[in-house]
Amino acid sequence: MGIRGSLWEFKRSYKTQYSWPKLNLSCSGPKLKIDDLERLPFDISDEHAAFLLWKNGGEPENNWYTRKGQSLQIRWFYGIGSEHDLRDAILEHRDVLPRFSVPVARVESYDHDVSLLLTFPFDGRKGFREPTKGREKKIWFHWIFEDNLPEDSKLDDVVLAAHSLTALMNALKPEPPNRYKRFDGCDDSGDDEDFD
Repeated sequence: MGIRGSLWEFKRSYKTQYSWPKLNLSCSGPKLKIDDLERLPFDISDEHAAFLLWKNGGEPENNWYTRKGQSLQIRWFYGIGSEHDLRDAILEHRDVLPRFSVPVARVESYDHDVSLLLTFPFDGRKGFREPTKGREKKIWFHWIFEDNLPEDSKLDDVVLAAHSLTALMNALKPEPPNRYKRFDGCDDSGDDEDFD
């Protein structure tokens, strides 16, 4: 398993293909090599792999993300061998993660609900390791329900958050907007709330 795409193509182009913003991350994990990612017991997307080689997770200084008037606060990006380990997150949330998803970050909404940002490196419903027509490049928002965990988390429980990991990181801000709504993808999520 490991890196989802062609390993040869990834090695040849990952340093030039992804343009990362200037982003300060504290508590990042140790420097990784491509071989470390290839040994993972699950698939990760090429962009996620490139991010882990660049920073290996951590807590961002600029941690507010807003899309279409809805905001969330990124607490940390998961890394490998870091304080916030990706493998531990998969084990911790295995009962609520949609099938074939991989957590990228832990987030909080304005009312401190804990949720995850996910990628889907491949979709097993369409055959083993078959491409997902661009879905693996996108970042998806998924609520974690602490009470009454659903027996089977469905793909309907995810909402598009960003078109790519680099797009998400480029949009991070140090402060929340003055007024914003919870990030749940619902039109009827209520009126804008003032941030104190």
